[in-house]
Amino acid sequence: MYFTIRRSSSGQYWWRAVGNNNKVLAASELMHTKQHCYDAIATVQAGAASAPIYDKTDEVSLRRAV
Repeated sequence: MYFTIRRSSSGQYWWRAVGNNNKVLAASELMHTKQHCYDAIATVQAGAASAPIYDKTDEVSLRRAV
């Protein structure tokens, strides 16, 4: 897995987490500075390995599939 930082046409920054198969796993919202991207990536890297998984597939969701 690797991360990429991109810049939008409006001058803001965003990042993507990309898997070993080069598929996008996650993408951030727009951020005002490149440093905010680096900080967010560091947070994901630090917490991902120990993050719990909550399986809520048995719950009814209000979100509709598109």
